[in-house]
Amino acid sequence: MLHVIMGPPAAGKSTFVREHAAEGDIIIDLDHIANVLAGKPIDNHEHTGDVLAVAKAARQAAIDTALTREVTVWLIHTNPSPKQRADYEKHGAEFHTIDPGKQTVMARCKAERPHGSAIAAAQWYDEHKPKRRGARQRGYTHHAHDVPRKRLLLAMRDGEPCWWCGLPMHKDKRRNWDGQALAADHSNAHGAKNGEKPDRLLHSRCNSQRQDGRYDDRRPALTGKHPSEPLAPQVGAQTPQHGQQDGDAAAFVWK
Repeated sequence: MLHVIMGPPAAGKSTFVREHAAEGDIIIDLDHIANVLAGKPIDNHEHTGDVLAVAKAARQAAIDTALTREVTVWLIHTNPSPKQRADYEKHGAEFHTIDPGKQTVMARCKAERPHGSAIAAAQWYDEHKPKRRGARQRGYTHHAHDVPRKRLLLAMRDGEPCWWCGLPMHKDKRRNWDGQALAADHSNAHGAKNGEKPDRLLHSRCNSQRQDGRYDDRRPALTGKHPSEPLAPQVGAQTPQHGQQDGDAAAFVWK
């Protein structure tokens, strides 16, 4: 499953990913790649042209490789081009736009980021004016998910079981087993790709673990495992040999 996280500089994209990614997920962040290449602190946001060019090439290589693996990928991409969006859509990507509002973003840029960040943020808002018309200036907006998710939450009976893990779901995220807000899900595993609206809720990490539905027959609600554990081995699959890591055995999957 590919999640593309968009939004202006200083919007909170990295924070969103930290709050929603599960252990074992792949996180691809251009800033982090550039900082590793240049030996800069992880919270640095100012890069030379040479470092940025190499970092972009490394990011593309990471994307290409990650999409061949059975893993959830969180890609932070401020403003992908139409071609890049089309490429991501071919992989069934879900797009998340993180935007706490222009006033908040510009204040953060001026206080916490290099001078160029404020210019980039202003350009982002200029390009997204038509898309942002009428949007509430709060938190983040998840394309085609935010409104349906709110409706599902209103209709949900607090404590009803999660289809994936069987554990109770709560509107207060602190009571959920993963400590995160509930996520909107499609009972049709390819619903998002087909443009369908989500029709149920799952725990956030359960939603990430489900990926494209290929492991539905091994979900914890059927095997009795806790969702924080690796998925049960596929029936008939070999047990990893002594000294072999679980990640090397195709029969084991952990998100």
